[in-house]
Amino acid sequence: QPYGHRQIILAQMCSALSFLHHLRVAHRQVTCHRVLLYERLKETRCPWVKLGGAGSGRRVGTRPQEETAVEGGQQEDGHSYWQAPEYRLPGAGVEVDVFAFGAVMVEVMACRKLWVSSMSHLLRPMHRAGARPSLPRIVALAARACSLTAQERPTCGDLGRGLQLVTEADLKAGERWFR
Repeated sequence: QPYGHRQIILAQMCSALSFLHHLRVAHRQVTCHRVLLYERLKETRCPWVKLGGAGSGRRVGTRPQEETAVEGGQQEDGHSYWQAPEYRLPGAGVEVDVFAFGAVMVEVMACRKLWVSSMSHLLRPMHRAGARPSLPRIVALAARACSLTAQERPTCGDLGRGLQLVTEADLKAGERWFR
């Protein structure tokens, strides 16, 4: 996929997560395997994204004992690559989704899995490979999302606004690679 389509995929994923978080539901299974891509009919052919696998979602209460599984949901364990450090702790909230989304951002833009410990070294190989001008800004967003401290992570709304700003700047600059 062109990089511009990847940015659209991430923005739409972020929008779906923001909606869930607005409803005070943590998805808890955010991975690349949960992203469903469709093509819009008779439009620009840009991808249309749905986020699947919300059956293991959990309502996030104000106190850990108020957390409940979404009706009919199973409590599966997510894959450790996408799991935040606090994933298994009681009271873990929507921040676990933000961490997982940061890992997905890296995977979608770099076309490979990168462990959080290698995040700081991500930019060098991308630049050598002729990476796109907006990738450093996207990687910076992903690095913030993958913070090991839940309180330091931005919300999905903040990440979505950041992705939107990067995309608008690319379009304004007339980047040929975006298309």
